[in-house]
Amino acid sequence: MKLVFLLILGLSLTAPALVLATCPVPGDLAQGITVVFDDGGRETFREVRPGIVAVYGQDPDGSGYVMTLAQGFHLLETRDLDDLEGALTYDYGMAETALPVPRPGESRTLAARVTDANGTYDENQVQSYGKALPMDIGTCHYRAFEGLINYASGDNYVESILYLPELGFGFLQWSQSDVDGRNPMTAISIHTGR
Repeated sequence: MKLVFLLILGLSLTAPALVLATCPVPGDLAQGITVVFDDGGRETFREVRPGIVAVYGQDPDGSGYVMTLAQGFHLLETRDLDDLEGALTYDYGMAETALPVPRPGESRTLAARVTDANGTYDENQVQSYGKALPMDIGTCHYRAFEGLINYASGDNYVESILYLPELGFGFLQWSQSDVDGRNPMTAISIHTGR
């Protein structure tokens, strides 16, 4: 009986360490970090070269998409996997790796040249970053801050990105526009790999 108690005690003491060991840490971006959302969607973030992160996404309906982000935040390109000709690209007029890393409490305006299936146009973005606060994604604990991106668009489109500076990327929390209202996404787990 004493042996059983000691085994249970040992497992209970090591179980939190086992759970924490599965949480992504700095440096894991090179092999990929996956965020799972409450609607069944998921995104895998992987650094493909210094300062550039590829995002492989799957929507709840099974359709897929790929995005490229500078500094794990600034959208460079997005495309649906079933429409490889319909890419949306952003050119900020500087080297991709020269785009600024988001920092809590800062704000900036970026001018982008956007190209989509209908042509090319200019679009400003006003980015503002909140205060870094503790947050949980499933059983994993990080410091994170919100990055709001207000796009100079006719429908007042805004995105809220949750940025994890320790891991080097951010993901969409919600988007909203005058046409579509608010579309929330809640991350329920995060792990290394796909």
